[in-house]
Amino acid sequence: MEITREFLAGRPLSYSSLKNFAQSPLHYVNYITAERKRTEALTFGSLLHFLVLEDEEDFDLQFVIQPPFNKRTKDGRAEFELWVEENKDKEIVTEEQLKTAKAIKEALFNNPISRKYLDGLTETEVSCKWEAEGLPIISKIDGKGSFPGQ
Repeated sequence: MEITREFLAGRPLSYSSLKNFAQSPLHYVNYITAERKRTEALTFGSLLHFLVLEDEEDFDLQFVIQPPFNKRTKDGRAEFELWVEENKDKEIVTEEQLKTAKAIKEALFNNPISRKYLDGLTETEVSCKWEAEGLPIISKIDGKGSFPGQ
């Protein structure tokens, strides 16, 4: 794969891509070409991020709570696979993950220091684009706003 300026114009650099390139050019190429699998930790991070920074009314558009399945049986595994296929466009979370994420959110909003910053947010998911050495770079800021004393 040849990485040209034209290629980068369509796929700007990011922190993650630069971090991989810092390891080696091959790590970068693998990063941009490999299929990524969602880990439980990434899913939990997305869930917590969503609950803290986004409108909970949209929860069902992005997430689905996994019902119990008896995966020890052939029928149970088949039901599970069908359910996963029906929900392939959503992130699957367990009741336990949701309960833990909601407890963390509650702790953040009950803490006066973190609450001050969360209440001061005026925008979330802010995309930033710029160039360095003629190369396009993109990043996303979780939130920005105005905060007392700053």
